[in-house]
Amino acid sequence: MKLTQNQIDSIDETISLDSGKKIIRLDYSGEDSLSKEEHNFNVFCIDDDNNVIWRIESDSPEKRDSFVSIDLEGDKLTADRFFGGEYKVEVSTGIAEKVGWHK
Repeated sequence: MKLTQNQIDSIDETISLDSGKKIIRLDYSGEDSLSKEEHNFNVFCIDDDNNVIWRIESDSPEKRDSFVSIDLEGDKLTADRFFGGEYKVEVSTGIAEKVGWHK
């Protein structure tokens, strides 16, 4: 799967990995026509040709609760949701585990 032009245009945050891949976060704020799933799973790992390596996998909130930040310190990737959920993300697979909450 390759990113669509709309997804490319929505890239708001990029983290470059040593492998040449990138972790990106899309910002869909104001786009009400997208599904809850599109909003809630808005972090991807891509290659230089915008091919998707993985899309974040995590719990699925009942409402729209997209990821609003991503951070990589060493080999530890973290992501925060709009309503305060904190997640650790496995860099090689995109599987995210909720580890906390903050306001």
